[in-house]
Amino acid sequence: MIKEIFRDVINEVIREERIVFYDSIIPFASRPETEDIEKLYGCPDDYKKEDFVDMTNWAK
Repeated sequence: MIKEIFRDVINEVIREERIVFYDSIIPFASRPETEDIEKLYGCPDDYKKEDFVDMTNWAK
């Protein structure tokens, strides 16, 4: 029972640290930068689905 609790706590800490890590490596784009990107490349909602490849199964 203690082993399960310990494992759950460790998994939760790792999950939280992973979120902190991802948050620190993903660059922040200011509102003006975001607007510039949307001017250059358009809105993702306007992209055609057939232009993308579903890679979900590749990660398994």
